[in-house]
Amino acid sequence: MRLAGKTAVITGASTGIGRACALRFAREGARLVLADRQVAEAESLQGEIERAGGTCTVVEADVASRADNERMIDVCVEQYGSIDIPVTLAWGEDDKSFKIALGERMAADIPNAELVRIPDSYTFVSLDQPERLAALI
Repeated sequence: MRLAGKTAVITGASTGIGRACALRFAREGARLVLADRQVAEAESLQGEIERAGGTCTVVEADVASRADNERMIDVCVEQYGSIDIPVTLAWGEDDKSFKIALGERMAADIPNAELVRIPDSYTFVSLDQPERLAALI
């Protein structure tokens, strides 16, 4: 179980690639926050994951909403203590909102850290991990 003890937030979790990521991450031991506008589908996935022994929470969220993104982060941190793996698969009018909100929150808690803009994406890395940063760019 390569992801045991890690927490992943997956936006767009209820279908397609998001669903596949959620199932795989759960099999690898990750605790999950399934964020999606399609709550019924996300709750169905939650049931499937929990029946298989996984741990997850569903949050109704629209990634274009800064308030929804803040709530998604709050739920994850309150329930699991941290966000180790942000997976952003949903998009909207302002699909960078979750990444930026997450980056701002993490920057307050992690010394010497930076939100890094990679072409067509954002990711958050500690500048104390140059090998990870080099792998991203």
